[in-house]
Amino acid sequence: MKICYFTSTFLPKIGGAEFAVHYLAKNLSALNLYVTVLCPIPHKNSYLTNYKIQKIWVPPYSNSLLKNNYSFLEWTYLVNLVFQNLNTKFDIIHSHFIYPCGFVSVKAQKLLKTPIVCTPHGGDIQILPGINYGLRLNPRVNSKIIDTIKKIDVFISISPSIKNELIKYGAEENKIFEIPNGVDTQKFVHTPKINIKKKYHIEESKKIILSVGRNHPKKGYKNFLKVVPDIVKANNKFIYVIIGRDSTKLLPLINALSIRDNVMVIERVSDLELINFYRNASIFLSPSLIEGFALVYLEALAAGLPIIATQNPGMIDVVMDEKNGFTVPLDNYFKFIEPILDLLTDDNQLKLMGAESRKISERYDWKKIAEKHLHVYRELVY
Repeated sequence: MKICYFTSTFLPKIGGAEFAVHYLAKNLSALNLYVTVLCPIPHKNSYLTNYKIQKIWVPPYSNSLLKNNYSFLEWTYLVNLVFQNLNTKFDIIHSHFIYPCGFVSVKAQKLLKTPIVCTPHGGDIQILPGINYGLRLNPRVNSKIIDTIKKIDVFISISPSIKNELIKYGAEENKIFEIPNGVDTQKFVHTPKINIKKKYHIEESKKIILSVGRNHPKKGYKNFLKVVPDIVKANNKFIYVIIGRDSTKLLPLINALSIRDNVMVIERVSDLELINFYRNASIFLSPSLIEGFALVYLEALAAGLPIIATQNPGMIDVVMDEKNGFTVPLDNYFKFIEPILDLLTDDNQLKLMGAESRKISERYDWKKIAEKHLHVYRELVY
């Protein structure tokens, strides 16, 4: 079977959707499928692959048009998809994000007659106007997304909240398959260990509370940082580490709150360092306002960490209150204080909740997730 993963973003850019496409392609290739990732990236990629990466061709000197002219982007993507399909004759086109790739795939289907699968990843279906989050806030793009939802053959929904949004805007429930994102559980077992506290000059006696993800209003970092002074007053034997793009932009707030001794922001780390930050952390914290299905939750599970998270739709089924962590209402970030202080002083509870997280992570192993995708593809093709 020949599969085309059609995406508008991919590695080496770091993000949940990028890694999802990579691990799906990798694991389906291992099952003897021929997988091509059609994407707008440089030819060279630092990630070893067993699948084909095909760069979307764009006319010379037209990159600014791609960013600012939706019609030009759509036609460029359409020409590339049709050309690659004529060369390879794909059995399935799996578009990641409803727009632009799902929209373009539906347009191409009139010519290609190839089944279309689509996975929304959050920002293409969810909106949060208060922080200007979501593609659908653009009226022109919104109309195209709504129209595309009604024409896709099959959707993969990575969370119940995304499924509900799809149904709300016209998708038939029997055409939606609920398959979450996955995690490479083995990398937290076999990756070489390094002393991350020593490397980053963190006091050995301080427990690490970890958040991973770019600094974006939807991540809720500023909301949580305003709570940190109260935690420090009760127990200062911790350091809150935020790893993600633009996290250094939080430094003015951190300095204004006088919490520099208990907060560290790091723009980017290597894969080896990130895994070892997870390994050396005591608690994973997610103050997000909204998520599709964040891969960082799964990485925290696989690393055996208790998770404290806001009650946003993207954490359903991942955080079970008082079993592998705690959930906090979105309208009161001061509710983070009690569970954090409890875990900082109870090593036995940390251990028990961490073991439960690791157990939960096994159901999200990428091999199992890839097999579920293969089942959907077979239903469409055979």
